[in-house]
Amino acid sequence: MGLLLGFVVVCSRCAELLVNVAAAWSL
Repeated sequence: MGLLLGFVVVCSRCAELLVNVAAAWSL
């Protein structure tokens, strides 16, 4: 269960990073 929670946290951080990269590309 802890591993799944950690995976979700990492995915959320990766998603945030992807959003930042997409925003940088759109500028």
